[in-house]
Amino acid sequence: MANLEYNKLSATVRQSIIQLEQWMKQKRYSQSTVATYLSFVRQFFAKTRLTPEQLTLQQIEQYNYRNFITSGKSYASQNQWINAIKLYLKVNQLDIGDLEKIERPRKQRTLPNVLSQQEVQALFHSTPNLKHRTMLMVIYGAGLRIGETLNLTLYDIRSEESLIYIRGGKGKKDRRVPLSHKLLEMLRRYYKAYRPKRYLFEGAHGGKYTSGSAARVLQRATQKAGITKKVTLHTLRHSYATHLTRNGINIQYLQEILGHNSPKTTMLYTHLSGKDISTIKSPLDDMDL
Repeated sequence: MANLEYNKLSATVRQSIIQLEQWMKQKRYSQSTVATYLSFVRQFFAKTRLTPEQLTLQQIEQYNYRNFITSGKSYASQNQWINAIKLYLKVNQLDIGDLEKIERPRKQRTLPNVLSQQEVQALFHSTPNLKHRTMLMVIYGAGLRIGETLNLTLYDIRSEESLIYIRGGKGKKDRRVPLSHKLLEMLRRYYKAYRPKRYLFEGAHGGKYTSGSAARVLQRATQKAGITKKVTLHTLRHSYATHLTRNGINIQYLQEILGHNSPKTTMLYTHLSGKDISTIKSPLDDMDL
């Protein structure tokens, strides 16, 4: 799809998009953000057949309305498109007026889908493969994003500190999260069986395990466990945070563990009383595994 979009673009547009890509990479944007922004910009120029010099605020507003508002695209998708075109204009020094006039949808305040602790336990019991089971337990037992999980190296598991070190999480931020005693036991079993060389979870031929493979592992486990609600890898992180609030964690500690920039994001899980971060009990420890 990207090649088809690219082939429709003029040499001038292609060069301006290359300039955007180089700028984002120099600023160390994540690979997924670079790919997403470039795709949105390529689609815009492929559909409109405009050149950078022909761009006007009205044309962008019309595209925004036609391709996102009337077509019922999600808030997140439309918001990313607006961020992408704004950055494109900034990098290429194109002044077409006040982009704040572009209509964004009202923010959706929907609760994330979560599993009960019994359902999470059923997922683990439905995953007989030791590597797959350990990976799902790390995501849930430490509340990690899938990218953070797959980036873990052996040296990030600090058993002597009862902590896991997250390097370059969302927003390029490092943080530490509690290491469950039960998770540590599982990690030791896993290490003895698989002996990964660098990354905690590696593919069959070395290198990092892929997010696509991890998603398929979860899908199989969900079906085997008889769970009918929509479940993604991020559902495990949401479930971890929800279960922690029921255990009485303070909102500030939860914000630090999850790596949220704003407490408003963490408030989704509500706030109760808390403990020191290194002594927080993971909900994983309450399961019969």
